[in-house]
Amino acid sequence: MPVPPTRAAGTVRVLPGAPVPGRSWSGAVWTGREMVVWGGVTEREETDGKKVRTVVEERADGAAYDPATDRWRVLPVAPLSGRERPVMVWTGERVLVVGGRVRRRTDGVRDGAAYDPVADSWEVLPGAPEPPSEHVVWTGEEAVFVSELGGVAYHPGRRTWRTLAGGPGLEWVEQLVWTGSEVIVLGSDGGEELAGAAYDPGADRWRELPEPGVSSSSGRVAVWSSGKVLVVSPSSERVDGGEVDPFPKPLDPGGVYDPATDRWSALPLAPAGLGATYRGALTPRGVLFWDGGPTVARFDPATARWSSQPVPGRPGRSFGVLIWTGAELVVWGGDGCPPLADCVRLVPPPEAIALTP
Repeated sequence: MPVPPTRAAGTVRVLPGAPVPGRSWSGAVWTGREMVVWGGVTEREETDGKKVRTVVEERADGAAYDPATDRWRVLPVAPLSGRERPVMVWTGERVLVVGGRVRRRTDGVRDGAAYDPVADSWEVLPGAPEPPSEHVVWTGEEAVFVSELGGVAYHPGRRTWRTLAGGPGLEWVEQLVWTGSEVIVLGSDGGEELAGAAYDPGADRWRELPEPGVSSSSGRVAVWSSGKVLVVSPSSERVDGGEVDPFPKPLDPGGVYDPATDRWSALPLAPAGLGATYRGALTPRGVLFWDGGPTVARFDPATARWSSQPVPGRPGRSFGVLIWTGAELVVWGGDGCPPLADCVRLVPPPEAIALTP
C-alpha cells in the first residue's frame, strides 16, 4: 500500500479536481485509506431569455480520494436515488450510506446501501423502520442513529434494524459521541442550557445527564478524548449581538463531561478572531476547526489552550465536508459559484498561545 508523503506542519495545498461535479450537502467518510464522498446537491442557473431560474439536482454519484497516490477514482453507480445529506458510516469493512433528504418529500428516506471499497461494489440494505437521523455513531457492532423522539440501529453482520427503546427526551439533537459503552446525546430540551442523555445499546436503556451549565447555542463539535467528552466551540461571538441584552455575554465555549464521575467541568473561552466554524475534527494536535478559510482554530485538551493558524487567500466554504485522514484535514465541496469540486488540505499547525481560563 502506498504511503502518503510527509509534509511540513502548516502546509496547505490544493488537491486535484474531483472526477465528479462539486456539490454541497454531500456525505463523506474516511475508510483508513480513502476519503469517500457521495450524494449532495448541485445548482445551476437556466434562463429562457426573460427569467432566470435555479435548477437544483440531487446527486446519486460519488468518488474516492487516496492521499497516498494523490488520485481520485469514480465510484460505481449506487442502487440509490439522488439525495442531499446522506448519512455515511464506516464499519471497518464497508461504507454504509443511508437516509438523507429528498426535496420533493417532507420526510426523510429509509433506504440505504453498503459500499465495499475492496470489491468496488454496492449492496442494497434492508429498509429502516423509520428515516434514520443524520446523527449517528458506530459502536463497533452497530450504527446507532438518534433523533429527538428515539432512533434506530443497524447491525451489518445480521443485516437487521431495530428500534431503540424510548428516546433522549430532547427537543432537538445536536451531537452524538461514542464512549466505548454509551452513546452520549447532546442537544436542547427547550431551555437555554445544553441538555443530554446517555444510551446503553447493550441494555437498550437511557439515562439523563447532569446539567452542564453551558448554553444550548449550536455551533459546537463534540469528541471523545482521553476518557472524556469534549464539547467545544472556537467562537468568541456574543450570544445575541447586543440586540436583546445591552451587555451580552460571550458564547459559552462548551464543557467537558466525565462519564466516570458523571460530572461536567468548564472550558476556557476562545480569544477573538479565531474564525469560528461549526466543523471540527479531533487530531493528535487537538481539536481543529476549519472550513477551508483563512484561519484554523485549535484547542488542545491537554493544556486547555487555544491557538490559531492563518491560511492566507483561502475563502471559507459553507456546507462542504471536513475529514481527518490521520495526517491531514481535507475540506471538499461546499457552496460557491459554482460549488467547489477541488479540495484544500492542511497539516495541523504546531503553534500554540497561552490562555488563562
